[in-house]
Amino acid sequence: MIIKMDDGSLKGVVYSMGMSEGIGTFARNPKMDKVIPASVRAKVDKLEEAIKSGKLKIPEYGKPGESDKHDPRKVVGEMM
Repeated sequence: MIIKMDDGSLKGVVYSMGMSEGIGTFARNPKMDKVIPASVRAKVDKLEEAIKSGKLKIPEYGKPGESDKHDPRKVVGEMM
């Protein structure tokens, strides 16, 4: 966005960015490593990589209640 602003091509639109665009990551709490089983951490790592690569698409929600329409188990079910 800085490059777009600098070269004058930045438009007045909503830019949607997330993990697949290199913005953000899961924040891990090292103190929880003793509590969270290694198998669960491995699944989270697999899902994080799928999100970053764009293989797993996370729906965007713009209105209250929209997220209720989606069952996250269906989104990740085939990945596990």
